[in-house]
Amino acid sequence: MELFEIDPELFISCRLCLDEKGIYQIIPSVKDQIKYCFDIDVEQFDGLPQLLCKKCKGVLSEFYETKKRYKEKQDKLIETKAPKRHLFCCLQTEAGCLQVAEQVAEKLVNQVFCRL
Repeated sequence: MELFEIDPELFISCRLCLDEKGIYQIIPSVKDQIKYCFDIDVEQFDGLPQLLCKKCKGVLSEFYETKKRYKEKQDKLIETKAPKRHLFCCLQTEAGCLQVAEQVAEKLVNQVFCRL
């Protein structure tokens, strides 16, 4: 059995800032948020603090919601705008398909505007 020696003062510190005492246990969903937001791996038995302070809990929560919202908006933007960008590249390189491409572009524009 492998045992880790820990510093008791360190172990009760906030895992993120290390300045305050942690009061919230890092559970699996919080561990995933820390990884998603800050690319920090938190393992249950790594001998490092497993707590968050109130300030860092708030920062993590706000950053997670903001990043998730921005990511969703970017995904939607790419989903709705990417086909048109591809189509315009086709127009620039394939002069022979111009008439067909214009018809497809018109349909795409109508679809996008109908969704808004």
